[in-house]
Amino acid sequence: MKQMLCSHIGGVPYFEKGGDWPCNENGDQMQFVFQVFQDSANSLALPKDVKLLQLFFDWEKEEGKIILYNELNTQNAVLIDYPHADDEDSDSEEDDYEYPENNLEYMSLSFETADMIQFAYDINKYSEQTAVLAYTIHPHKGERVIEQLCKTLGFKEPTEESYLGGFFCNLSNSWSPDMPDKDSSPLFQIYLESDNSGPFNWKRWDDAMIYATYNNITKKTFSILDINYD
Repeated sequence: MKQMLCSHIGGVPYFEKGGDWPCNENGDQMQFVFQVFQDSANSLALPKDVKLLQLFFDWEKEEGKIILYNELNTQNAVLIDYPHADDEDSDSEEDDYEYPENNLEYMSLSFETADMIQFAYDINKYSEQTAVLAYTIHPHKGERVIEQLCKTLGFKEPTEESYLGGFFCNLSNSWSPDMPDKDSSPLFQIYLESDNSGPFNWKRWDDAMIYATYNNITKKTFSILDINYD
């Protein structure tokens, strides 16, 4: 119960009575990746009406599912096993899917707030006046002016890391993935390294990034997996 009620990666996810384990289109259980409870440390990054964020993933189909809780009733918290973890009756020769097993190993999550700004060379997308001023100061390297100013003020540029909110960074650290629509904002990005020692099997890639956005009007999420096979 203590694990279910904390922000963590891997291990046991939070469920309430009547809940179901998320599945893919074929009905196969997805793997629990992480969950984040709304608290003072991440209140600036998570939508105000979201009390709990969870990510489940199908590593074979490379698809994820985001679960959002707008209300929590911890008195109804319940442990739900992977439904097929102990399924010995399935003898289908066609079904070679390896069902995940319950894993009590987990890593606690903690957060620290950082001021972030978009890439300097993308600043004209957000403030044309700032870009014009920077290139007036230094006609050929206006982005360096902005970079130095942001560094002096303590702002952090997007990097190949995992964080809530902020701005997205692609795997080559050279451009920013576009939002699916004008009402969406970054929800999180999760960076997966090939040598990651976490409780998951994503070592089939060199590295990868999971991006997720939140539409502030429809309250819906969108996620995509970007893979570097090099």
